[in-house]
Amino acid sequence: MTRHAELVRAVLVACYMLPGVYLMPYEAPVAQRGRVTRALGWAGVSDIVGWHQRACGCPSWVAFEVKCGRDTLRPEQRAFLDKVNAAGGIALEIRDVMSAVNALR
Repeated sequence: MTRHAELVRAVLVACYMLPGVYLMPYEAPVAQRGRVTRALGWAGVSDIVGWHQRACGCPSWVAFEVKCGRDTLRPEQRAFLDKVNAAGGIALEIRDVMSAVNALR
């Protein structure tokens, strides 16, 4: 398992323990006949998506783009995070588990 996949899994496990949080991993691209095609969604969709039940009872979108090391956001990823934030959701670049947990508290 790559470091990125391990971090995605660790973030999901930690966030699943928070009440009112419903997250799922974005399905990774699938290689078919030498080409890479998206199995789900479109370019820029975050690694982890879902929703968070706020104290008022209304849900808000959640999008976490997990990055490791010197990896940076691509323009499509930044645009997706900006759209989620504009819709009143929680959209962040995540580099450690506690950043995700703190964002959802």
